[in-house]
Amino acid sequence: MDNTLDRRVVRTRKLLQDALFKLILKKGYDSIRIRDITDESNLGRATFYIHYKDKEDLLLATIERTRQDLQERIQAESASSSLPGFRVQFHHAAENSLIYKAILNRVQGRQQIQSVMVDAVQSNLEKTIPDSSVPLDAVANFLVGAVVQLLDWWLTNNMPYSVDEMETVFLK
Repeated sequence: MDNTLDRRVVRTRKLLQDALFKLILKKGYDSIRIRDITDESNLGRATFYIHYKDKEDLLLATIERTRQDLQERIQAESASSSLPGFRVQFHHAAENSLIYKAILNRVQGRQQIQSVMVDAVQSNLEKTIPDSSVPLDAVANFLVGAVVQLLDWWLTNNMPYSVDEMETVFLK
C-alpha cells in the first residue's frame, strides 16, 4: 500500500509542478494564483495545501528536485567522460523542457543549474588537466555558461535539433 501512496504523491506533485510551469510560460509567475494552479492541474485547493504552503514553495521545491536529479545524473556519468554533464544536461533539459524554460528565465534557477554543472566540469578538468596554466574554475564557468546559453536557445526554439546533435554542436 505504501508504494501506491508514494506513486499518488509523486503523481500529484508532478501535476502541480507541470501546471505551475505551464502557467509561468503562459502568463508569468507573478500573475499566477493558487486557483490557477489547481484549475490547470485539475486538483483541489486542499490537495495543493497538503503538498505545498504556497506557490513559491512549489516553485522552489521543483527547482531543487530538478537540481538534485541533474546532479545525480552528472555524477553517474562523471566516471566515463572528460567533460561530464553536457550530454546529460541536454537529455535532462529535453525531458524537463517546461521546467527548464521557466528555470532559465529566473536568475536563481539559472544559477542553481549552472552551479551543479560547474562543480562537475571543474572536478573532471582537474583530473584530466592537472597542470593547466589556465585557472580551471574559469574554464569550467566559461564552458557551463556557454552550454546553458545554448540550452536556453534550444528550448526557446522548441528543440529543433536532437540531443546528440546539440552535444556535437557544443563540443565542436
